[in-house]
Amino acid sequence: MTRAEDFEEKLRSEREGQLNPMPPPYEYPPYPPPPEPNASRSLGTEGSQPKAWLRRHLGCAIGIGCLAWLLLLGAASLGFFALVVTALRASDVYAVAMHAARTDPALIAELGSPIEAGWLVGGSVHVSGGVGDANISIPVSGPLGTGRVTAMARKSAGAWTFSELKASVDGRPSPIDLLLRLPP
Repeated sequence: MTRAEDFEEKLRSEREGQLNPMPPPYEYPPYPPPPEPNASRSLGTEGSQPKAWLRRHLGCAIGIGCLAWLLLLGAASLGFFALVVTALRASDVYAVAMHAARTDPALIAELGSPIEAGWLVGGSVHVSGGVGDANISIPVSGPLGTGRVTAMARKSAGAWTFSELKASVDGRPSPIDLLLRLPP
């Protein structure tokens, strides 16, 4: 067979559909077509993109935001409270009152030894230069019981003078006066 006959044979077979030189065109999957670039993108209309997460979960986002603010406010309040209690515990009046409580024989007999101070100290201490006043209340406890030490003092010329220093023991009707054994 010659080349011309080969070519004619090929043409004839193509006309009859026996030989298909081109593959069938690619068929796209049955997905929706991508949006056109200039299409409207407003949320919530039919045929548009799904709503953003924030718009779908607006209630959760508001709740989480409020909870975060409440936690922040609580942490700030707790920090301020801890700062005040720490300032009261660092005062001279607190130190003298706790020393008097830990060394008083009548209070040691009621509460046992060692006498420890509780964390929740209350009251106020105002100092301006060499003058000031203090009124504090300290929870105390020992192996035998619990109580509260209260102190009232004035500062003048740099020295504190106590007007009241008592220990109230739970279950005991009268307080123990700690001023009696306090050195002048």
